[in-house]
Amino acid sequence: PKHRFLAMRISINNSGGADANVPLLHVVNDKGEEFIEFSDMKEAPDWLGLLRRVNSTVTESGTIYFDVPMGEYNL
Repeated sequence: PKHRFLAMRISINNSGGADANVPLLHVVNDKGEEFIEFSDMKEAPDWLGLLRRVNSTVTESGTIYFDVPMGEYNL
């Protein structure tokens, strides 16, 4: 990593009637700088992956990672 990894465990629930694609997420620090998910975490435990499709009425859970400097962030 360039900075430090921020690992975030998330659950995504698709309560709709059709399958849905889930975009990459990003965090924003208190300076307004945006950091997108780190894209190469194949070896990381429970990585949710980059290409995410959640079937109708299904909940997917996993971990997403960001390479960010120390600080406070909003998802």
